Amino acid sequence: MAVKREVTRTEYFRELGLLSGKIRRRRALRSEYYSLMGRIGALARTTTALIRRIPYADIIEKVIIGTRIRTLDSERTRLLTQMRHIRTTELPILEEDIGRERREFALKIVPPPPPPPPVKELGRVSLNLYLIIEAGEHEYPRQPERYYHYRKPRPRRVRVKRPYPKGAFQSWLECDAFLDSVTREILQDEEPFPTLLTLMREDVAREFEEEFSLSHVDPDTLTLGEVSEIASPEEIGKPPYKIRVERTVEARPGETWSTPVERYLLTDEEYDELTKDMKQYRKALEEMP
Repeated sequence: MAVKREVTRTEYFRELGLLSGKIRRRRALRSEYYSLMGRIGALARTTTALIRRIPYADIIEKVIIGTRIRTLDSERTRLLTQMRHIRTTELPILEEDIGRERREFALKIVPPPPPPPPVKELGRVSLNLYLIIEAGEHEYPRQPERYYHYRKPRPRRVRVKRPYPKGAFQSWLECDAFLDSVTREILQDEEPFPTLLTLMREDVAREFEEEFSLSHVDPDTLTLGEVSEIASPEEIGKPPYKIRVERTVEARPGETWSTPVERYLLTDEEYDELTKDMKQYRKALEEMP
């Protein structure tokens, strides 16, 4: 009784490739055989047509027809020899080799493939949320129904309008997120990122209202900008962290007004309460070294 044996994946697929090559060679020989058969059929039809012309031909034409028929017979003999060689020699040898290698191949066991790398892994990412501000003007004082009071050159109270240029307000933050293990792209539909993004939008909207004296900022109007992975894993598992707030002006590229913030948006207890039902996230945190 034949005994199966385990082979390496390299040897297994190398021999599988050799067997596949012989099967393709057998298919090519069969195609060649039928192609030769078709050519012989065409020669036979041509010979028959020439023979039918003989009774109506003169002496010179009969000589020409005879010469062509002998040429066609010689070509047919050559093609028949090729067909006989394929049928009696090449195909039987290939059939025997393929059958033997198939029997041997069936006794080989290939080990299972190595486990694929994880599709996703937990990381810490840096991102910014920004709001495009079109050019316009503000009225000061910003509080309604308040005025500047002047005594000279005459007593009066006024409100002042000042223009401001087009630009952007943006806030830089860090938070946990799952990343594609190959491309390192953030998986935005995987918790905790959607929940944390909503939390960060609301916080940034309030901050823009306070920092830049805006009457109202809809959190959904904030645009998620640059996202990148943070190489250091020490912060994984901590609440979202706000780094700084910036004001940029379109007409002066490279100039940035920046205010450091450097604070967590939640306490550790609040963050644990927020993420306690995110089973995949909590499991990934527990499995981290």
